[in-house]
Amino acid sequence: MISGRIAYEMAFLALLCTLSIFLFPAVQGPYSAVHGPVTTLQSIRLAARLRLSILAAALSILSTSLKLALVAVRRRDFPDSGPASASLISLSTILRC
Repeated sequence: MISGRIAYEMAFLALLCTLSIFLFPAVQGPYSAVHGPVTTLQSIRLAARLRLSILAAALSILSTSLKLALVAVRRRDFPDSGPASASLISLSTILRC
């Protein structure tokens, strides 16, 4: 049976070896040993960027639909009392003498 101190030393040694492989990759050898965690970190970054772009697209669609809904509500609230151009001018500009 391994005593507690030796178990901690073995765990620390395993952690140290793993970190040395990731932080100081070899010049020659298998792809993962040569390139380290770069490809893994890039894939994580790309996945996060993809999620953010999906969220941005959803928010822009939601924003557009809310704007269209507000325009539809405004059109129902203001009945047309004259030509369409006159109602647009009265809503968008202030005429001063």
